Amino acid sequence: MEIVKFKLPTRNYSKFGGFEVKMPRDNVIYPQVSKKGMWAKMEMKSLEKFIDTSKSYDLIDVGANVGLITLYLNSKKNLIEQSYCVEPDDINFDCLQFN
Repeated sequence: MEIVKFKLPTRNYSKFGGFEVKMPRDNVIYPQVSKKGMWAKMEMKSLEKFIDTSKSYDLIDVGANVGLITLYLNSKKNLIEQSYCVEPDDINFDCLQFN
């Protein structure tokens, strides 16, 4: 599987516009991220409803894939103190470390 680095588009997620990510060119996640700039938009919006932005958190992301959800939550200023990501797939883990 081809591994690609690319800049995220700016139109939908201005926080990530122009940010470079690394990920496998698959048929599921890659097309969404390369066109829309993010993965799981509805899930992120739902998660934000449960987060108290006056507090800070440690994030544990099990099955982190390439780290797009962790990247999104880390973009919330002063929200995440530490991030711990678990990803067993070597290719995804390499991308996770870059992202």
